[in-house]
Amino acid sequence: AKFNGKIEFTQRDSSKYEMAMEGTGADISGKGGATMNMSLSLKALETGTEVTCIMSVSITGRIAQFGARMIEAVNNKLFDQFIQNFSNLLARENVETDAEFIAAEAEPVKAASLVGSVILSELKKKFGKKVELK
Repeated sequence: AKFNGKIEFTQRDSSKYEMAMEGTGADISGKGGATMNMSLSLKALETGTEVTCIMSVSITGRIAQFGARMIEAVNNKLFDQFIQNFSNLLARENVETDAEFIAAEAEPVKAASLVGSVILSELKKKFGKKVELK
């Protein structure tokens, strides 16, 4: 399954280094969807930047049939992907305007491969590093 979606900024406060976003997504087969609310704040530290994130996710459809533990693992993996993509965008030196930043293209989430990688990770934790799915 593949999900297409969008994320919109609902709040941006540059003076406080805070922002909030809402996201919606739908399985392209029409068999489910997800919504997300996230708030982020940044705090300068001597050694870098502390990022605080609060996120809630609601899902419907086939993916909702998985247990809470699986959903949490998938959510964590999605969040890790988001952070990596966000970090890559912030590291770009040539982004001069908000429009250029927002126009960065995103690929659809491939739910099946995402869930598969989470399952493989859990199996490796339980049975050791030599687990391989074929």
